[in-house]
Amino acid sequence: MSPDDLRAHFAAQAPTEIPSWFQPAMDHLSVPSLPERTSDDKQDNAAVKVWSDQKNQANLQREQYRYFTWRWYYADQMLAHAGTEIRLQPHS
Repeated sequence: MSPDDLRAHFAAQAPTEIPSWFQPAMDHLSVPSLPERTSDDKQDNAAVKVWSDQKNQANLQREQYRYFTWRWYYADQMLAHAGTEIRLQPHS
């Protein structure tokens, strides 16, 4: 099995529950700032609705990115430690 095939295999076998500590850098995904209030309530409500939609879309993209990044991170860690001998110590 080639290293690329092995990496793909490990990525496919990554645990489905992503650990909370895994937070990849996502510089390209940002949530816009909340718009400033004006004296027009209708305009404010429309601006907040647009902002809320953008925020929800950014959060969805962030979770999708985290999901796929996790799989390849897991695979890379498995490959990096494939030759590492694991020694278990008995509990005292």
